[in-house]
Amino acid sequence: MKWVCGILVVLACAGAEAKPTSFTVRGVHVEKDGLWGGQSGGAETPEKCAHFRLSGEALLHWFRQANEVGVQAWRQDVGQTSCFAKGTLTTTKGETYNWVLDRSGQARVHTSATTSVYLSGPELPFASN
Repeated sequence: MKWVCGILVVLACAGAEAKPTSFTVRGVHVEKDGLWGGQSGGAETPEKCAHFRLSGEALLHWFRQANEVGVQAWRQDVGQTSCFAKGTLTTTKGETYNWVLDRSGQARVHTSATTSVYLSGPELPFASN
């Protein structure tokens, strides 16, 4: 398990709040990364996706760069890669939400059982080793 605490200090030093606009991220927990959700025969294999690793710091940086988008725009861009990660985030209001992030830079944050916030940000690299 990876957990990042003290995110507010990082945000204050950076001079910017973590996006999206619906909430401000205080902390990030990576539950699982290196996951594969594709079909056999694609360019990305379970072995290649195993190298998709995220630190809490890298993920927080991604949230600061990502933009909240509508579901239509998100659906047009989603599915570019089979590698993904999932976890939880905590907002500055103390709310905890589940998220799923695709390596192509598309994320879905579940803010309730029936509502999600969709994010689009920079593509995330594979780990170098």
